Amino acid sequence: YFTNREGTSGPVKAGIHALSNHLLDNRWPKQLEARTRLEVILQQDEPEVNELFRAMSDPTTFAADLLPDTGIGPELERFLSPIFISGERYGTRSTSVILVSRNGEVTFCEQNHDTAGIMPACFTFRINAAGGLLYSV
Repeated sequence: YFTNREGTSGPVKAGIHALSNHLLDNRWPKQLEARTRLEVILQQDEPEVNELFRAMSDPTTFAADLLPDTGIGPELERFLSPIFISGERYGTRSTSVILVSRNGEVTFCEQNHDTAGIMPACFTFRINAAGGLLYSV
């Protein structure tokens, strides 16, 4: 994990982490909520891509007393507080899901939010133990 802020670059420990537009595992409400949702979904034997997309598409704002004070003012803090930001000039552009199975199968899906009704693009491939691409599905 690399950043130019606060000297926090370094190895990422095993586990579930959340990243927003700041530091890894920052304690912003949307990061905590997204991490909790991911933990619940990963309890399943085979997590569903659509369930992960739904977890990341929540436009609910958080209460003012939970929001950080980053110096941009309370109105903008509240606008930026949801997991999914929907605004006329600024918002969530895309959501990506990457699933890697124990046998090396990788599924990469990305949902573009610029155009309504566009379905996620998904690609599945397998990697070998040395990290090379074996084939594309």
